[in-house]
Amino acid sequence: MDKEIKVIIDKANELSNLMKNHKITIDFMKSAEEIKQDRRTQTLLEKLVFEGEKLNEKINSGDDVILDNTYEIELLKAELEENEMAKNHIIIQKEYLNMINTVLERIKTPIE
Repeated sequence: MDKEIKVIIDKANELSNLMKNHKITIDFMKSAEEIKQDRRTQTLLEKLVFEGEKLNEKINSGDDVILDNTYEIELLKAELEENEMAKNHIIIQKEYLNMINTVLERIKTPIE
């Protein structure tokens, strides 16, 4: 292997370990493991993702965004308000994804 490529690979491994051991990653992985033990929270998050995907499809297709299932959405909203585990997971997941996006952006556009 080219010596310069090995240096890059070594730095990538170092970055990977830094990210894996970062508090945000540890919190996210812990939250994901806790959710695996809570079927109610899993179901709620799956429903929220499904509704979000449907909404994104409408937006991306250029169709008018008319919510035809507002009652179901209100039920999901109420369920989310009561489910601390789901709310915390969404917050932690957002932090985790923001960290990953920040790192990816820095890789694409390094500061000189």
